[in-house]
Amino acid sequence: MLIPSAYQQMPREQGCHNGQLLFGGAVSQMCSALAQITRAKCLSQSHYYVGRPVLSVAGGRSFLGSGLKGAAPYYFLHQANPAASHLGVTFQYFCSNQRFSSVQADLSLRDTSSSSYSGAVLDAGVRFSELELESAPRRAATATTGFDLIAAPTNTNPESPRPLFIPSANRGELLNLKMETTQLIPLSVHIYDLFIAEVTP
Repeated sequence: MLIPSAYQQMPREQGCHNGQLLFGGAVSQMCSALAQITRAKCLSQSHYYVGRPVLSVAGGRSFLGSGLKGAAPYYFLHQANPAASHLGVTFQYFCSNQRFSSVQADLSLRDTSSSSYSGAVLDAGVRFSELELESAPRRAATATTGFDLIAAPTNTNPESPRPLFIPSANRGELLNLKMETTQLIPLSVHIYDLFIAEVTP
């Protein structure tokens, strides 16, 4: 079904609640409006807070020094909408000072058919390096993949930040976002569906 590109308003209430069956223009108008809501307003989102120990000796918060090494991988599950073709990711973090150490975060996408930890790689993913990350050991910063939709990627190693691609066979399934970091601790991760709209000319 083609989704109209112009905003479709619902029909007037007075024209619908009159004790008669609806047909024709009112039904068409309602279908167009509902289709837009389904394909745009009802896409999935997942938000994760990454908890950490609170140290009273550090005033309730510990900061990163140059001694922090790569953390164990983080896994985030996301139930994608069947209409979604890509996943956008925004995460909040803080990292060690980049003058003294290398900082990076890798995101990749896996399926969960066999195991959420060892499922097949759907998208080898992206790498946030010192070019995209702020050196903020004492202040939270935010990074995002953006929302520029791309064709199916062919990379086998992480590339520059972009939305993650969901193969057509895996759309609507439970997916696993794997995050590996070096000298960086995520504070929160927000995953959201993106899709290529079908619009009338």
